[in-house]
Amino acid sequence: RVMTCCYLLDDIRTRSKLIVVVGAGALAMMGATAAVGLISMDPFAYVGKSCLYTGAAGLAAGFAVLGILPFIEKAFRITTSMKLLELADASHPLLRRLSEEAAGTYNHSLQVATISEAAAESIGVDSLLCRVASYYHDVGKINKADYFCENQGAGVNRHINLSPSVSLLIIIGHVKDGIEMAREYDLPTSIFPFIQQHHVTP
Repeated sequence: RVMTCCYLLDDIRTRSKLIVVVGAGALAMMGATAAVGLISMDPFAYVGKSCLYTGAAGLAAGFAVLGILPFIEKAFRITTSMKLLELADASHPLLRRLSEEAAGTYNHSLQVATISEAAAESIGVDSLLCRVASYYHDVGKINKADYFCENQGAGVNRHINLSPSVSLLIIIGHVKDGIEMAREYDLPTSIFPFIQQHHVTP
């Protein structure tokens, strides 16, 4: 069963795929039970009943894992593909805020996500993580959206009447604000480096 599950657990992006893996694992357990019973020359009725019990146990264990998966992700700070796909949903509260309060930044983030996903695929790293993290890399701009050029639709530059030092603090500050928002909305820690380091390495 372990070998079967490991073979199928290459990239689980949906809960339905996980259910398929659980089913395959249960079938593998039933097959192994049947083989052992036949080698031992047990009665067919006994072998059949053992297979049913083994299959039921395999399904129960799999569905138990499926139920506690969110707690496993949180306890061990694991970001699964399923979690990333949930975060990629445009209805996520933080993404919805970004699209409503900083529309230019939201569109910019979509473009960055497309570019980073393609780049990640070309070098063989986690393209899904790169795409989803790119959606959130500039969320810190929500607090002062009008101070960033992509959100200045009317062409009014809010920095004109500010000193360079204040402008610098506002621009740099969106990184710190982004981390605070990531914590507030309980984003996985695997996304934090994309927020912290998309300008420079701290």
